[in-house]
Amino acid sequence: MLARAMYADKINFLFRNVRDFCRHEYLLVMGIAQKKTKSGIKMSKKNQHVVPHGDDWAVKGAGNSKATSVYPTQAEAIDRARGIAQNQKSELLIHGENGRIREKNSYGNDPFPPKG
Repeated sequence: MLARAMYADKINFLFRNVRDFCRHEYLLVMGIAQKKTKSGIKMSKKNQHVVPHGDDWAVKGAGNSKATSVYPTQAEAIDRARGIAQNQKSELLIHGENGRIREKNSYGNDPFPPKG
């Protein structure tokens, strides 16, 4: 009976760790969680792109194949992407209908005065 209780405790422990790991990975993908590094805890900094998405506009994190969110207007997508970029202290890149970058805003640690 003791062996069965120990086995159940180990299963519960593993389940909780896997659940917590998956939750943390999801939050990292959504840009909400913090990433641990050797030097401490650091926020994941993904630049946010506002791009055409069919007849709508999508917010995408840099390097992501899937959109974070989709909106009917570019203005709504820009508002959401700006909030994410400010939270992550990253850059916001706004693409035009042709897909080319038309505007770039930085919410990170910009050098002041600017280089060059």
